[in-house]
Amino acid sequence: MALPFFNKKNAPKDETGTIVLPEQLPQHVGFIMDGNGRWATKRGMPRKFGHREGAKNFKDLSLYCRDIGLQNASFYVFSTENWKRPQDEVNAIMDLFWDYLCEADQYLERRVRMIFVGDRSRLQDRLQKRMEELEHDSRDFEKMNLILAINYGGRDEIKHAAQEIAKEVQAGKLAPEAITEQTIS
Repeated sequence: MALPFFNKKNAPKDETGTIVLPEQLPQHVGFIMDGNGRWATKRGMPRKFGHREGAKNFKDLSLYCRDIGLQNASFYVFSTENWKRPQDEVNAIMDLFWDYLCEADQYLERRVRMIFVGDRSRLQDRLQKRMEELEHDSRDFEKMNLILAINYGGRDEIKHAAQEIAKEVQAGKLAPEAITEQTIS
């Protein structure tokens, strides 16, 4: 069941009210932050409000993942498709992302390694710089890998991989018949 917002109240609990975790946690869990704008619109609020509430949820959920011992948590925070939204909504999301990057010390204090995936080239310089700082400052941390996919899309990744492979073929470094699944990955 997809929920727009994580809520610890919905987690399974024992008779004492303690959250019950499975005996073995998965190695990696991914979260698609989708539906926050629609959630707000259904309630007669601006889409920006939904994004802000979803971001609060991200903070609670990501720290909860770390606290229960999850090793890897990926959050898909902004896809390449999101650029098609109205400019004021995109700006609001980027401002929100900036706010959370500025408050990321709580992850460093808890030894959470921060990894950003996706095409950073369209992001503001200040965002790119802060992302690089956080990756650098957390590179040796081992408690959890927090992977944030920003300006990321499956089709865009396939296109990029195909372009890189084509360059290698064009340069004579790779024969077309030598392209394998590993090459693409």
